[in-house]
Amino acid sequence: MNRSVNPSYRRRLMQFPRWLVVTILLGLGFPVAVVGQSPSLDEPRSPLPAPDPNEEPVGYLNFSLGTMGGKQFWTDWYHRAGWRIQQNVFSGHYRLLDENNTRHAWGNYSHCLQELNRLQPRDPDADRLPDVVILLHGLGRSRSSWDSLETSLHRDGFRVVDFGYASTRATIDEHADALHHVITHLDNVEHISFVGHSLGNLVVRRYLAKYPPRANERPEHKRMVMLGPPNQGAELARRLRDNAIFYLFGGEPGQQLAREWQDVEPLLATPEFEFGILAGGEDSDFSNPLVRGEDDLIVSLEETRLPGAVDFRHVESMHTFMPWNEEVMRMTRHFLAEGNFESHATRQPIAREPADPFRR
Repeated sequence: MNRSVNPSYRRRLMQFPRWLVVTILLGLGFPVAVVGQSPSLDEPRSPLPAPDPNEEPVGYLNFSLGTMGGKQFWTDWYHRAGWRIQQNVFSGHYRLLDENNTRHAWGNYSHCLQELNRLQPRDPDADRLPDVVILLHGLGRSRSSWDSLETSLHRDGFRVVDFGYASTRATIDEHADALHHVITHLDNVEHISFVGHSLGNLVVRRYLAKYPPRANERPEHKRMVMLGPPNQGAELARRLRDNAIFYLFGGEPGQQLAREWQDVEPLLATPEFEFGILAGGEDSDFSNPLVRGEDDLIVSLEETRLPGAVDFRHVESMHTFMPWNEEVMRMTRHFLAEGNFESHATRQPIAREPADPFRR
């Protein structure tokens, strides 16, 4: 059917997400009391030990098995030329995957690092591509959401690290630790830029606060593009905080957005380098009745804003689809290259707020 000559078809199509959101979110939005209490947030979860390259290597019998690459339960701790060392969030063991997600080793971190050094001793792109772009997916997503953008960035001359993390199974702080470990072990990097989607932006902001760069330190942070970032929290998460299904699928970061934002927000840094924000949901036919104001079905326009951004754009895209939206990808690539989404003259900066001398 030719949609361009059938306006009624387009209107029905555009209105579909609206009634779908009402049905699903309100249907799932009954208080947890209806289906039983959610697990207690007061019960601490023991964080997994950090990677130790000096421990005695311990490996297990390995068959070169194809994997899914670690969709939800694995976090990357080391990247080299598309190869990754990942940790399982439940067992704590590590595995070594190649660029095709084939497993070449598993055991402790030291064993996987030993095998990586044997099988892929150096990144062949390290000398000719010193500028790296790190991609961070959103809550409940995976590295595959960046496939199209990653291909484009490679063509633009960037070395790309698509950082995968178990977004629903650990805290923002723990994800920031893993990101820091990946960054500090990259070969020959001059500049690092970031592209984050949704929760991925908060992981970067926590990393910047926890591991602030020192003067003249390499690699230097260059630019960042934020896609649909919940920079001011997420009203939707707060509304669904007592929902059992949201607790199950949102995990600890979901609860941090829903219940603990007042504790999390002060721990997030505003980038001191150039950053721009792309907010979704420009088309008014898309809206979520559980979120006040304009929204992309997940976060509101106002929730994406962060003072200090050198450029800001409101684009026609639902939250989920932003990483592979053509306009979003075009603007992202332009910002990484030029520091603006379209041109210097058309920038829409968000002014930084004056420092509060009484804030600690």
